[in-house]
Amino acid sequence: MTTDLRQLVVAVAAQVRERLVDSIEIYDFECDSDLSGMCAIASIALAKSFARHGLDYRIAEGFWRSERHCWLISHDLLVDVTLQQFDPMAEAVHVEPWDKAEHHFAIKLWDSIQDAEESTWVSEVALDWADFVVTPKVAWV
Repeated sequence: MTTDLRQLVVAVAAQVRERLVDSIEIYDFECDSDLSGMCAIASIALAKSFARHGLDYRIAEGFWRSERHCWLISHDLLVDVTLQQFDPMAEAVHVEPWDKAEHHFAIKLWDSIQDAEESTWVSEVALDWADFVVTPKVAWV
């Protein structure tokens, strides 16, 4: 993976996370800036944004340690913008090589948002909210 590609992955993920935090008040969602309970919404929003930028992705469903969780895998990188709900010391945009991930355990990997809709974790609300999050109100990277 090139440095430029990694920087693009991180930049797009950071923008999605920022929009998620901003949207909490609009939707009156009961969570803090750690985005607790928003991993499916975040994963779908990341997938939509990554697709817009021509970045490959897979949506992962599984566990972080023993907690149910969703995240993205892009270009062999694990991308997680809601990890702080479990680990307050984690970076707001957690990126690490997928093959080195110690605490993320995937049960299912989906190649598209449509495939992920099969999951009980990916609700209609998550899909709608993700659409709101990726609506370009500001210039994207």
